Order: sequence, then structure tokens, then C-alpha cells
Amino acid sequence: MRTTGIILIAATYSVYLAFWIRIIWHFIIWYRAANAFKVYPLSSKTSLDMLALIAADLFLFRRLFISNKLLWIGSWTFHLAFVLVLFQHLRFFMDPVPSIIFVMQPIGRAAGYVLPVSLVYIFGLKMIRERQRYVSRLNILVMSLIFLISASGFALKFVARPDLVQVKAFMIGILRFSPEVVPESSLFLFHFLMVLFLLPYLPSHVFTAPFVTIEATKRDEELNILLRD
Repeated sequence: MRTTGIILIAATYSVYLAFWIRIIWHFIIWYRAANAFKVYPLSSKTSLDMLALIAADLFLFRRLFISNKLLWIGSWTFHLAFVLVLFQHLRFFMDPVPSIIFVMQPIGRAAGYVLPVSLVYIFGLKMIRERQRYVSRLNILVMSLIFLISASGFALKFVARPDLVQVKAFMIGILRFSPEVVPESSLFLFHFLMVLFLLPYLPSHVFTAPFVTIEATKRDEELNILLRD
């Protein structure tokens, strides 16, 4: 195996290890924070009502919809497209591939077109229309990585299509800890490296969102109690 392939595989397993370390760390944070929410004031709402509100905040971005409907359109579309594109790519990591993955391929391909458009929409809305000049460096980094991944994915599909059989063999070999030869495609290597750069940032976003949402709902309920009293 060439030196480039060895370095890429070593980097892949390093990122994979870092990804799981961050997930385990966030689970520990979840466990420690769980006690803080046991004294959650339910006030007049039932726990079922509260769970429904939290679910609406997490999956439908209810708060963003209330505060900024234009930004909500872009953000909700982006997250949905991102999940669908990830789902579509599962065919490269599974053998055999479940039939549901094949059924979802057209939807995933359509989401691939929507993903970069929604990113540009969000960035333009924040930076130009709403004149929000301050955007965290982390947000800019993550959005840039996803855009580069999306753009290179289009190039892999329409400009320099790699050997998909070789790509799948490489990906499954990585998961089975039995690495195969790295596909001979510079564009694929770039696409894959961008994914590696993005991967460590995903646990923070996914695991932090529920607690931010729950804490915001908790503050709303405490404010309602104070207003009633």
C-alpha cells in the first residue's frame, strides 16, 4: 500500500477514535446534567405537553420559526437535506444494502441539490439581508466544510466519477478494520478528507442541541410561573 494510503487510513482511524471519544464524553455530560432536570418545574403543563414542546423545538425548530421565519426555512431545509444525504450514502457502508436504502436513493439525490443551495441561503441571509456581521468561526468552518463536501460530491458525480466498487470496498474495509487499497481519485481523496475534518464537530452539535432546548423550555416555564405569581 502506498504511503498516501497508509497516512489516509491512519488519519481515518484517528478521527474515528476522536469521534467516539467525544460521543462518550457528551454522554457523560448528559448523565451529569440529568440530575439538574429532575427538579424541572412542570407548572400547569403535563409532562406530555412539555415533551411535545421539546420535540417541536428539536425537530421542527419551533423557536426559530417564531423568531425568524425566513431563517427557519433555510435552516430546517438544510438539516433535512443533510440527514437525507447521509442516509443515501449508507449504501457505501453496508453489504448487503437494505431495500429501504435503495428506495431512498432518488430522495437523497434530490436532497444533494438542495443542500448547497440552503447553505448559501442561510449564509447570505445572516451576512447580507439581516446584517449579522458576527458569525462564530466554528459556524463558518462547519458551513464551509459542508459546502466543500457538497461541491466535491457534485464533481465526483458529474466531472470525475470514481470507481464506485473500489470506493465501497475501501469504505467497508475501513469499518471492518481490514483496509483496502485507496481509490485512485484525487477528487475522492479531497471529498473524503473534508468529511474527516467535519466528523469531530458533529457530536457537539447533535448532543448539545437537546440540552439547549430543554434549558430554554425550562426558563420559559419558570418565567410563566413568575408572571402568574
